[in-house]
Amino acid sequence: MATSLASALNPSFFDASTGMRSPGHLPPIYIYVEDEWDSIFWRQMFAKYEKDYQLSIKVYQSAGTCDRGKSKVMSDVSEGRLVLSSSVLVCIDADYDLIIDNYHPQYTDIIRTSPFVITTQYYSAENVLIDGDRLKTIFYRLTLCEHTSIDFDKILHETARTYYQSFLLLLLSIIAQQSDETASDLTINKYNNFLSEAQYDESGCLTDEAQEKIKEFENDYNYLKDANPDGYTRLDEELRKLGYDESNCSCMIQGHGWMDYVAIPILQQIAGPIYSAKVAELTAEVGEDVENRGEVIRQKHNHYANQTFIHTGCVKGKWSLLERITQLIKDTDINTNKEVITQIQHKIDCALIASPIMGIIGGLLSR
Repeated sequence: MATSLASALNPSFFDASTGMRSPGHLPPIYIYVEDEWDSIFWRQMFAKYEKDYQLSIKVYQSAGTCDRGKSKVMSDVSEGRLVLSSSVLVCIDADYDLIIDNYHPQYTDIIRTSPFVITTQYYSAENVLIDGDRLKTIFYRLTLCEHTSIDFDKILHETARTYYQSFLLLLLSIIAQQSDETASDLTINKYNNFLSEAQYDESGCLTDEAQEKIKEFENDYNYLKDANPDGYTRLDEELRKLGYDESNCSCMIQGHGWMDYVAIPILQQIAGPIYSAKVAELTAEVGEDVENRGEVIRQKHNHYANQTFIHTGCVKGKWSLLERITQLIKDTDINTNKEVITQIQHKIDCALIASPIMGIIGGLLSR
């Protein structure tokens, strides 16, 4: 007897239900994700399949509990409480499961071998969202300026290049901690704190002081490299084989850290002064002798705020620049021409045509 709805959603159930569907009814696909925002991301990944399938994308949560997230859904998969098939898929962040063996001992191999587990390929959905084209689009929405020659891709690549050595040290620390929890105190949270301390100038580049702090950070943790120079070299080589190097290691830096402490601050520093200059220009357009000058200025500011959805100082009730950037990063349409999107959709294609026996084989191989 099934102990939960999730355990009842198995290949046999969907095979049996096929004959009960009315002619022309789309076959159902149940897609479990980590949280509500992820459902929006994955719906965009599955958009092209909506004409052929009835897609149900929902946050996975065990009945009667508040437990959710990647750990919960993958634990239930590994322990047989959630049986996957071409009709029941799991879509999750990759984290480091694709680049560090046994990153999650209970289910890393399942993530790598099951055709019914789809990952973001990059560390998380946030990493997929952050690219130069997206930042430029957001920049225009923030400022409404006519033109910019700012190369956001170059800024992101140069920033990633600066962080590459520290990123390798983080991965080396994570690997060391797998065998000895006291091997290093460098964790993902600590690395994010390190990212949060960086400052950027109005061109979006790291300040000289920030670059000095990065060198200090590397010096503090170079003992990890000194203790395992061969491991450091192998890690660098393996990353390059997977397509990650100095220019794009940001794809595998923890997603919230890269978005909150790098991409958003860069946009703030670039767009902020332009936005402020525009507000000042609107004020200056109204001469000192204009009747009801304050009201005219307020109306100009209000119009600009309504167009950008950002408060101008004298116009409240809108987002702050930080809030608006965060909202736009999450809501702007994904660039479907990106190679990573092609990779994700190839995985989806394979999942939808894979037979249930493939999932069983993948589970056995992971044990």
